[in-house]
Amino acid sequence: AMTWGQTLLSNIGHIGLSGASHDIGGFAWIFTGIAIIGTINALNMLDGVDGQATAVSLIALLTMLYLATRAHLAPEAMVMLLLSSAI
Repeated sequence: AMTWGQTLLSNIGHIGLSGASHDIGGFAWIFTGIAIIGTINALNMLDGVDGQATAVSLIALLTMLYLATRAHLAPEAMVMLLLSSAI
């Protein structure tokens, strides 16, 4: 995701009362890796409850499918449709 997909969390947004956006610079690789592992771990914890991981994944994929179609992103919408149909 970080190398091939060229996806990095390099900005953590507005934190605090200052309203300033915070760039994390060189820590983007580490922060992105921790975020990916944390997301996978959270979904894995939901897998212990019967069907809850499937339901959460399906809701997330259908939401992204809706947003991709509204933004006219056909390739991304097709991927979301295929993944949600596989679930």
